[in-house]
Amino acid sequence: MKKIIAFLLLCAVTFFAAYVPLCLAGVTICGPQQGELLFKKHCSACHHDSIKLKQVKDVIQRMRTPLASMPSFEKNKISDRDAQEIADYIYQEPVAWPVPKRNDIRNSSPTMAQRRTQ
Repeated sequence: MKKIIAFLLLCAVTFFAAYVPLCLAGVTICGPQQGELLFKKHCSACHHDSIKLKQVKDVIQRMRTPLASMPSFEKNKISDRDAQEIADYIYQEPVAWPVPKRNDIRNSSPTMAQRRTQ
């Protein structure tokens, strides 16, 4: 029993020794990035996707001094760090996952009839 408790304690210490410095450094290990979460919270009600916002040269400046009916996001509402996270999320390159064509899916594996003849 003592060996099990010692092992679990060692695992916990090792995990926190590796994880805490990464958190303090602002590194996200898994899950949605902070910029994506902030974008969804503050921006997505009007800007349904971030692709069109890539045309804006300085997103942070636009957040602080917006045009038209967009509300102003002062530093007391969105900090400079959070604003930079949002800008980084907007300007990131999307991940292009290959989407198989319908015919590729059909032809990728033999049908039951084809398996019987083999």
